[in-house]
Amino acid sequence: MKIDPEKIEPDNIREVIRLSELYLDGTIRFAIAADARAQALAGMFAGATTALAAGGLTLLLAQGLSLIRVSLAAAALAASASIFLGLWNAVRAVRPVDFNVAGNYLDRWNSEADLCGPIYKAQIGQAEVYQEQINENRKVLLQTTKDIEAALEVLKWTPIVALAVGSVAYATGSVMSLCKM
Repeated sequence: MKIDPEKIEPDNIREVIRLSELYLDGTIRFAIAADARAQALAGMFAGATTALAAGGLTLLLAQGLSLIRVSLAAAALAASASIFLGLWNAVRAVRPVDFNVAGNYLDRWNSEADLCGPIYKAQIGQAEVYQEQINENRKVLLQTTKDIEAALEVLKWTPIVALAVGSVAYATGSVMSLCKM
């Protein structure tokens, strides 16, 4: 939107800047909340991955292997691998990324005209900077949301994957034992 800067009322541009600063502050709050959710998910997924992998390996390495133990181990290890994919997405959501905050500093002003010219030009410039920052923050938040949703989507399918792998392991072992007879 291009408007002649000289026609903008000073109170209007100050309000635009104030609201832009509030919006940027709000996106920071959303980012902090998303990071907290992703960290909590990552912690739960890490614990579940470790427990399922340890359980599966314990079943495989224990004395007296049976078809049931091998099937359960396969199911546990498949669930562990599945949840590890969720962990990967949760950690990706928490990774450090650039995020814009409200404000500016002297080195970031574009030119001498910003500092020596009419205030409305500097204010318009600041409002444009805020618009760019808001757009960039929204992109980061949308990607974080997608990563969290992907982690939860993996979790939804984990029991089905474990059941399928365990069933296939059991069926394969049953067929192999029948073939030996």
